[in-house]
Amino acid sequence: MLQPMKVYKIETDDHYQRFVYDGDEERDVSPWGMGGAMLFDGFQKDSSWICPPLRIYDTHKPLGDFFYVGPGCLGCGERALECMRTELELAGQLLPFEADRVRGALLNIDQVVNCLDHEATEWVYGKTTGLPVRCKKYVFAISHLPESTLFKIPEQVKGTVFTHLGHGDPEDSFIFKVREHKLTGLNFRLVFEDHPQA
Repeated sequence: MLQPMKVYKIETDDHYQRFVYDGDEERDVSPWGMGGAMLFDGFQKDSSWICPPLRIYDTHKPLGDFFYVGPGCLGCGERALECMRTELELAGQLLPFEADRVRGALLNIDQVVNCLDHEATEWVYGKTTGLPVRCKKYVFAISHLPESTLFKIPEQVKGTVFTHLGHGDPEDSFIFKVREHKLTGLNFRLVFEDHPQA
């Protein structure tokens, strides 16, 4: 029996700590200064990349294995790196991270794939600009999904990270490994499901 294809939007869990910028906002240029150091738009950073100054915003919460540092990337603690390095490296570039005595990496995802079914996907458009503001209903073209189970789409490249399940061996998927190792800090919101015909 063929398994259904599922695509999830990855969101950080608000029950865990998140990191915020701790530099001079008036002097720095957005996003987060240093030449756009925290702009994650599908392009790899060069070897001179340095993590901007960050601090834990909500110290009363526990630290997750994954954590929020900004849109478009995943903050990965040492345990997440130990358990998931292969899946993470398939999806993009691991950048060194250290802040408030927490060490790990930021995953800069460079798997940006044009895999939406553009005719079936539904968008909410801005009243004044006429540009898409948010997606009301995602519809993915299954045959266009990447081998990496972590990916982005061009339409939301600076912010949204997706993962899929049902394409290849489920045990090789990002979501399966996160659940298998009981890694904390992420939520998976189902945004698309397709049941293939036998």
